[in-house]
Amino acid sequence: MSRYFPNARMTTDMVPKISLPDLKRKDYFSSKIAHYGEKYWAFQDRRLRIAIATMDLDSQSPHMRLWHTLIDQKGTGEFHSNYKFPLVKKLCHFGGFRWFFRCPGCANLARVLYLPFPDAWEFGCRKCCNLSYRSCNESHRSDYFQLSSLLDKHDEYYEKLKRHYYRGRPTKKYRKYQKILKQLALLNTTIYDSNPLTNLARKL
Repeated sequence: MSRYFPNARMTTDMVPKISLPDLKRKDYFSSKIAHYGEKYWAFQDRRLRIAIATMDLDSQSPHMRLWHTLIDQKGTGEFHSNYKFPLVKKLCHFGGFRWFFRCPGCANLARVLYLPFPDAWEFGCRKCCNLSYRSCNESHRSDYFQLSSLLDKHDEYYEKLKRHYYRGRPTKKYRKYQKILKQLALLNTTIYDSNPLTNLARKL
């Protein structure tokens, strides 16, 4: 189970988002004509409906239109806003190209735009929305939680380890086991010496 800090920022997986790789998989960019679709997010007893349309992909000003509506239990919706996001075609080093959003907040290029709903109704890139990645908020950022996790892995691999070498070479499990020992040794130098978990790690 992931442990989060109480003052951690909201993460990208907590809010609605519009992802260009996801839209490409759904054939939004397969043709030069307009493509329309909808996405839904559940929020308490209501739903957020986002309508998306790609427009003028073969013109000098390709863009994406977006409308979002909050729908209550009765099925009635409250119209909030509509957007026009410029799309930028950027050439790749090995041929081809990739589409990017032009963030309306900072004007930087982004592959994903987020809606920090319900606190805000403006789409933007991760930095403009002040969002963090889930992995950055998880417990491995705390040395003590990381040490506890490594000790669990150590016990798991130690029980499974039946052979250290095969034909003169260390086995795959033994290499992983050695990697865990190195991580424990490295982490051991950053934690206060009197911690009981640290003392246990030093005995391994």
